[in-house]
Amino acid sequence: MTGANITTRVCIAARHPSLAGHFPGNPVVPGVVLLDCIAAALERADAGPLRRIRALKFLAPLLPEQEAQLTIALDGTRVRFQIERAGTPILGGDGELEFARWGEETHAVIMREDEGNQEMSNRTLPSLAERP
Repeated sequence: MTGANITTRVCIAARHPSLAGHFPGNPVVPGVVLLDCIAAALERADAGPLRRIRALKFLAPLLPEQEAQLTIALDGTRVRFQIERAGTPILGGDGELEFARWGEETHAVIMREDEGNQEMSNRTLPSLAERP
């Protein structure tokens, strides 16, 4: 999806479960919820999963029920994203997409803690063609 742009509306409902503790009596949409909106938009557009975020800056808060616009620019595996509310930037950043090819094995490093011992293993996950 080189050179493609994704634009979508962002509006977090006042009843979203993350808002009860962030911050009681004066709720602000948590940054992780906004990052989830970015990841979800990429996957809905079939751009692939977000592999990593290289830079991220929160510039202003987003309150529940406020409408904002998410814009994502794709250039190969590079992703630039911005969320704005009425022309005011809420956050901006860039990252990388992870492109997995159909039929190829995907490897993951899995960290497991058992009774205080840490163990790392490199496991082969099923290919995307084998996933539901």
